[in-house]
Amino acid sequence: MISGYRVIVDTDAIYATLVDADAHHKKARILRNKFTTNNFYISDFVLGETATLLSRRVGKLAANQFLQGLGDSGFALVLA
Repeated sequence: MISGYRVIVDTDAIYATLVDADAHHKKARILRNKFTTNNFYISDFVLGETATLLSRRVGKLAANQFLQGLGDSGFALVLA
């Protein structure tokens, strides 16, 4: 397990973690589960980009669920 780190996360990592059909889903979930901390940070730009990507590739419902669940996800939003 990895602990004590603050991790800046990008759109690709979030998308791969959330979408089962993504080619990197399995690796992304394994990596995410190695961290014992919830110190994950995303910028407001990544938030918008991730919501847009989910909306276009998976559907608006998936994007809305991501945005609504952000508070419980372990991500902290950093305003750029």
